[in-house]
Amino acid sequence: MKLKSMAFTIGLLACAGAATGAAAAPPPPALMAPIHQFIDAMNKGDMKAAGAPYAGDVSIIDELPPYTWRGAHAFQDWVNDFGADAQKNGMTEPVVQLGRPSRADINGTHGYVVAPAVFKFKDHGKPMAEPAHMTFALINDGGWKISSWAWTGGTPHAAAAAAAPAKAKP
Repeated sequence: MKLKSMAFTIGLLACAGAATGAAAAPPPPALMAPIHQFIDAMNKGDMKAAGAPYAGDVSIIDELPPYTWRGAHAFQDWVNDFGADAQKNGMTEPVVQLGRPSRADINGTHGYVVAPAVFKFKDHGKPMAEPAHMTFALINDGGWKISSWAWTGGTPHAAAAAAAPAKAKP
């Protein structure tokens, strides 16, 4: 009985070591390309380019009402709601800084990426920063496309109080 228990423990440790090694590897550039295209274009205010890396059926979860968007028009609906919310709340100069992913997995034609992020903006002219994480699901149908993303934000602080995540390497 002790040998079985010891073999099980060794097996668990080996799996944990393999998982840790896989997580440390840099994410494949092809998997990250649509994510960077989305974030970079959003930061430039180019909504056409920001919407280009999306799959046909999309799901978005974010911290502003109505909190979830689904379907072929999800990205444009989110853009409209984000703009209305920003105007209503005096938010200007929004920029997202995405950090190096803490997880990036590919399973056949499906991808999954989790990365730290900081949302910087001005609240009625006052610089603010919100630490967060972004989680992306992607699908490869002749090229990687974003099929879903979720924003998991913290509490916004004065910009000097929040640190930016580590820069992602291309």
